[in-house]
Amino acid sequence: MEEIKRGGRSRLSSKWIIAGLLFLLLLLFAASFLTPFSPLLLLAGGRHVPPGAQLTSAPAMFGGDPLHTRVLRGEQQLTTANVAHLKLAWHSPMTGGSIFSSPVVVAGRVYVGSFDGQLYAFDANGCQKTTCEPLWEMSTSDRIFSSPAVVNGLVYVGSFDGRLYVFNASGCGAEICAPLWTSSPLGAPIKSSPIVTNAIVYIGAENGQLYAFNAGGCGSKVCSPLWTTIPDSQHPSTTSPAAANGTVFIGTINLQNNQEAFYGIGSLYAFNEAGCSTATCTPLWKGVTLDGVGFFASPTVFNGIVYDAAYDGQFYAFNAAGCGRPTCGPLWSTPPTLAINESSPAYANGIVYNASWDHHIYAFNATGCHQSVCQPLWSTTAVGSIFESSPTIANGVIYIGSDDESLYAFNAAGCSRSSCPPLWKSPSLGDAVFSSPTVANDSLYVGSLDHRLYVFHLP
Repeated sequence: MEEIKRGGRSRLSSKWIIAGLLFLLLLLFAASFLTPFSPLLLLAGGRHVPPGAQLTSAPAMFGGDPLHTRVLRGEQQLTTANVAHLKLAWHSPMTGGSIFSSPVVVAGRVYVGSFDGQLYAFDANGCQKTTCEPLWEMSTSDRIFSSPAVVNGLVYVGSFDGRLYVFNASGCGAEICAPLWTSSPLGAPIKSSPIVTNAIVYIGAENGQLYAFNAGGCGSKVCSPLWTTIPDSQHPSTTSPAAANGTVFIGTINLQNNQEAFYGIGSLYAFNEAGCSTATCTPLWKGVTLDGVGFFASPTVFNGIVYDAAYDGQFYAFNAAGCGRPTCGPLWSTPPTLAINESSPAYANGIVYNASWDHHIYAFNATGCHQSVCQPLWSTTAVGSIFESSPTIANGVIYIGSDDESLYAFNAAGCSRSSCPPLWKSPSLGDAVFSSPTVANDSLYVGSLDHRLYVFHLP
């Protein structure tokens, strides 16, 4: 064993070295199956991964998945029985702007954008203090309304400067990180939140267009879209897209007061996920509401049906395959609530949920009612103000924020009455809650217009 002689190791020593290397590789291979983190993160002892190393975990994005079901299936700790015991665990310091963006949690990090133009990354477990500083920040050139998507170690987010930004989800080894690449300027602000599916990232802009980019970039710092759609100048505001079975869906609406003849008007559009034979694609079909009013809320797709809440206070269901004509009416709709809908719907266990400006959440049978207009199965009791936040469902609990500055939890199964009270209400979060909450590892995360990210968990 001590035969290291004459400038070389003995054959016996070489065998031990090779065996040791094989054993180390075996350990790393086994670890990759026992943890959602990459082997590089294990070697780093759970600390910050060096620049260039990629965090790997399940994708996370606005709506939870490309279908926008808004169901988070990994949560098992928070239940209808214990959610009432949620307590504030920690919050971020004040960012430089309001947080409309919805947080996402991936691989022990929580990411959220702010109206100060920064995308923030925090340790999802906090810092054992009441106020936790970000691990790092990612800079854009204007306000962030968009919610980030984190897929394959990359963070995607839109900015009011009209660009899609892509960052390393592991940071860059500094407090402020530059993007890996951006889109070319799209010529209009981006409020839409990106989805990533089949290696393509889709996002809308405030010029009525949907854009598709290669999720891996283009080998350059600035990337042009693979394809886009025909501009819709009459209905320039777009929702966040949703995608299923080779089709991507996006809603439009005109909220520009200088075009009063078209104010509130818009449509739901369906496009081929793969694009078309040209750089600018036309829709497969478009869905229209009964009165032509458009969509501020983003669509949800499940079991061949597209659901969306229109600005007229009604909720609509369309056949995701279209109707064989260029323009399609809904399969069914709901009675008007006489209040605006801005909250995006959620789908779970055969029920579709819609939150309204009338302070209620409504639950409908997702298959309809064999009539053109369907009544809700049940609704929630009224909260203190309107809903602009979109509901998130995890382990049988609906979580949603309100403009009354609070976060709420409801039983997704309803109750024994037609109107169901909340299981839990948070203390005031300092301002309206437009952000949609997310749940991970028995913790609840949400942004507030008071410029902070808030985190609750069980004591």
